[in-house]
Amino acid sequence: MATKTAKKGAAKRTGDKLNTARPRAYGKYTYVKDGDLYAVVKLPLGNGKYQRKTKRIEDAVKARQWAADQLLKHREGNAPPDAKEKRLTFTVFADWYKSEFLFAPIYQNGKKLDGLRMWEKERQKLDRLTRYFGMYQLNNISVDVLRRYKRDRLLGKIEGLKKPVSITSVNRDFAALRKMFGEAVRRKWMSENPFSLDDSLFDIAAESPDNQKVTPRIARRLLARARKSEQALLFPLIAIMRYTGARPSEVFPYEAKKGDDVPREPLTWRSVLDFDFKAVRLVSFKGRKANRNERLVPCSIQLERILRDLYAKTQNPKFDDLLFPLASVKRSWSTLCRSIRVKGVVLRDFRAFFNQELINRRFDEASRLLIMGHTSIATNVRYSKIDPEFVQRYREAFNIQDAGAAVN
Repeated sequence: MATKTAKKGAAKRTGDKLNTARPRAYGKYTYVKDGDLYAVVKLPLGNGKYQRKTKRIEDAVKARQWAADQLLKHREGNAPPDAKEKRLTFTVFADWYKSEFLFAPIYQNGKKLDGLRMWEKERQKLDRLTRYFGMYQLNNISVDVLRRYKRDRLLGKIEGLKKPVSITSVNRDFAALRKMFGEAVRRKWMSENPFSLDDSLFDIAAESPDNQKVTPRIARRLLARARKSEQALLFPLIAIMRYTGARPSEVFPYEAKKGDDVPREPLTWRSVLDFDFKAVRLVSFKGRKANRNERLVPCSIQLERILRDLYAKTQNPKFDDLLFPLASVKRSWSTLCRSIRVKGVVLRDFRAFFNQELINRRFDEASRLLIMGHTSIATNVRYSKIDPEFVQRYREAFNIQDAGAAVN
């Protein structure tokens, strides 16, 4: 069967394969299929992804022109008003940024393809920032303006946001702004990112360390008081967190909302009965593609007793029934913390506490990574610190008193 011959200047015939030998900066190239020449352009969507458009074309010169026209139309159509004239205000830019980046996640086959899980909280943060920067043109937001915001936010002088905040909150605001300004610079709506001019805007060293808020004493008091709680599932739930270092979303449908399509696999009785109460299977979803991670955590004798007792009290549970069919324990947890006069502690803090116990009980690095579900040592270290028990174990291991006597 005769095939058509591509015109001079077209890409070389490659059968049905793409010819991507020298793609252009904005992703345009040509390829030949069944003797016909096709032009392709990849249009940036602003979130790291691209839209691919294809058209059959006569020659390579027209292909380049068509691709350039498509890119120009795409940029003009997606740009917020006044972007070309560099008169773009923060308010208009924030509205555009919300629609492009801060929206509900899109899942397919359990994988997150786009969007943010915490998109509502990020929008709320952006609304707070707009109260201060709203009428500023992007190019007028300088290092000095950001310093004034930092000072006013720490002192609670911003209208509508009277309450003073910690340096940690300011750093989180600046992290969001830096990312936004980076997108504006990339599109040439902003001449430069002010955060690249002064590293001192971020004051990470001044943040209060919060990698371990639960101490052995606090853990004992929480468990003791939870036994007396009207919420019958609160005690076994805290016990699971305390003895496995699990994430809340791995144990119960944490912050679940109807129709949110967020992948979750909270604990079921199968996850416990498969191992005769000697271990629990925990499943988490992490990363941009929501990769499924499964791990096995051995049960201590205390936790085994608690789980067996819960099973006995539950009336004929099925294998796939949830251990904790709860959407939230926020109210019960707040009441519990108030009853023992503890502030600023959340369920997830048991994760750092459990990791520290693994260190103090001489578990090696590989074991800690497997049990905690961490993929790197750096992440595991963030959950660790040197506490009194670690110091005592160090002294016993190196026999410091004898060493000191020998020196004298």
